[in-house]
Amino acid sequence: MKIAKLFKDGLSPIALTVAVSFFGAALTPSLMPRDPMVQAALAAVASIAGYEITLLIRALWRYLEMPEVRGRFVPVWVVSALGASLAILIYSLAKAASWQNATRAAVDLPPLETAAPIFIFFVGGLTFIVLWLFFRIAGLTRRIVAGQLDRVLPRRVGLVLSIALVAWVFWALIDGTLVRTAFRTADA
Repeated sequence: MKIAKLFKDGLSPIALTVAVSFFGAALTPSLMPRDPMVQAALAAVASIAGYEITLLIRALWRYLEMPEVRGRFVPVWVVSALGASLAILIYSLAKAASWQNATRAAVDLPPLETAAPIFIFFVGGLTFIVLWLFFRIAGLTRRIVAGQLDRVLPRRVGLVLSIALVAWVFWALIDGTLVRTAFRTADA
């Protein structure tokens, strides 16, 4: 099964399920009504956080050489995760408008359009993909830095140092460029 091989080689079924669960949780009611664009961005950020945290836990699990799903159970595991993810996504998107409309009604705002969940799905999905690519670029950068540090430092020291250096550089870029630009745009 090609889908099972794809998940075995890089993607994580549990990370997908956690990401979709975080996406759905971000759609639940809040004390403040949200515009569909804000809702989509929040859902995407929540889902990428869930995805990346799960991958970090999976990496730690593998580092500790804990048992994993193997052999003929992999296709069942993948299909189960895809099924659960699809069910969570459909349920969350089906309820998203009514959840937000309940909050909007409490503060006398007009209800969302019926197409709002579709908009949230596509904008949130696109935002998730952009953030996913960002994390893949950060990971690639970390591996390149670790490869250079391995020449002069022990492997594990180079690994930890590469994580710290790349995290610091990306945080400096995000905090210095993106956050300030976002605040200037919001102020304008």
